[in-house]
Amino acid sequence: MKPFIEKLGIKPKLVKYDSKFGTVEIKDFRSVFIVGRVKCIQGKLSDGQKVNIKLEGRTDLAEMLTKEDARFDLEFEARYPGILKIVSAQNDECNYLEDFEEMMEDEQNDGVNPPVYPKESSISLKNKYPVAAAYLNILAFSKKIPACESGDQQRIAADKAFNRILAGANVLVAEKEMIADYEDSKLS
Repeated sequence: MKPFIEKLGIKPKLVKYDSKFGTVEIKDFRSVFIVGRVKCIQGKLSDGQKVNIKLEGRTDLAEMLTKEDARFDLEFEARYPGILKIVSAQNDECNYLEDFEEMMEDEQNDGVNPPVYPKESSISLKNKYPVAAAYLNILAFSKKIPACESGDQQRIAADKAFNRILAGANVLVAEKEMIADYEDSKLS
């Protein structure tokens, strides 16, 4: 199973679906929501009016959304090679630490059967895949808590970096500019 990672910095393509109301453009193909007990997705008609489309019984729409989701994932993984390996290694390291703490708390297993340490470290993978590491650093900046001034400045710098990436900038350059923006904001 693939690890979860928020996928930013890539523009999703519009999914166009012909409905009884006309052609509906679905921009956010991953935003399925439930109304009552029915799964729906939101789109826009050519006149800008928002419509909710039920997914039940619409296998053609479900297939279109599944194909777009797969295409988007492939594009994301191609743009940031090694990212799934890094995130998997981070997850493995977290699981190891949890298992280790659990082992130490268990009086019957206090070091007798230690958990197996992960095969690859996320640090070595970040060195091997610098573009993916840069993306994860930008993503980490974007998740800082805005309650403090430095967290807010980091989020602003990360938003600028993602906008640069969407405009076609190199991820490594965008990361360097993000750090420079953050450092500049600390001085002012």
